Amino acid sequence: MADRILCDVPCSGFGIIRRKPEIRYKNLDSISDMPQIQLKILETSSNYLKNNGTLVYSTCTLNKKENEKVVQSFLDKYKAFKLIEEKTVFPSEFGGDGFYYAVIKKYEN
Repeated sequence: MADRILCDVPCSGFGIIRRKPEIRYKNLDSISDMPQIQLKILETSSNYLKNNGTLVYSTCTLNKKENEKVVQSFLDKYKAFKLIEEKTVFPSEFGGDGFYYAVIKKYEN
């Protein structure tokens, strides 16, 4: 069991399009199942988190289906977890890559 877990999940990568412009030509069908995979990783990882532990979910995409919607699906299903903070960072904000993170806390069941 862990006090903190980082889930830096596989994603479509649309947040790093500046460095990898070929991403824009990705076949969207190839990433359609990404949210289900991400949710499964989040669910599996959460099993290893202690009560009062913190889980961080992160991606390098700006796609809400892979970010906010995955986190919300997880929170809807697992009531012992609460969203503490979430943020989408756009490349234009800091001149770097775009990414998303959510900080989730586990409370006692």
